[in-house]
Amino acid sequence: QAKQTKASPKATAAPEPSAAIPSTDPIICDLKKNESGFALPSLQCTLRELPENLTVSLTNYMTTARKNASDLLEEICKAIEEEKNPDFMSSYTKNDKDMIHDTSTLCRIRHTTISECEMPNLIK
Repeated sequence: QAKQTKASPKATAAPEPSAAIPSTDPIICDLKKNESGFALPSLQCTLRELPENLTVSLTNYMTTARKNASDLLEEICKAIEEEKNPDFMSSYTKNDKDMIHDTSTLCRIRHTTISECEMPNLIK
């Protein structure tokens, strides 16, 4: 009978990701650069659709800093160019940042994808 040997676990840790996922959908900044008109509505959707604790936090930040959604978009895009998260997100947990990223991505898709009602017209 052949003797089975137990595989030894690797001593090296898994590699760290090279860059952190931005807390917002970076494509909204591409939309802004291209002047498509979808960037601001996508961000406004994100602000509406976030869980209440994050909405309150962002609203408080915007009120205190006297910023509107356009200012927030500028701040987000500047941070993305610098490959970091905006300063106002520094106190958020990883879960909060992931929630903001996912909500931002879904809102951008919602605002830039052809509606299901229009799909049959494209097939004809």
